[in-house]
Amino acid sequence: MAKSRNEATTREVKHRAVCEDDRFRGPWRDTRAEAIEDAANHRNKPGNQDHVINIISQQTEIRAFNLRMAANANKSARVKKKGT
Repeated sequence: MAKSRNEATTREVKHRAVCEDDRFRGPWRDTRAEAIEDAANHRNKPGNQDHVINIISQQTEIRAFNLRMAANANKSARVKKKGT
């Protein structure tokens, strides 16, 4: 994806362990390895040995726009179009 001069993009990926057999929901973690460790700790508790635990990954994209630069770019484009 191209990035314009008036835009900054940040992407963040988080991971968490989620058990299908009870209400266990691990906290969101920065690495998949941490989420896997949460899953292993949950499974090691008495009675949880056969629980099915999924690792869920979520990606968030944050875009910050400089509105003043965008407005000036639009104004400049309109002036060029009229003069053509």
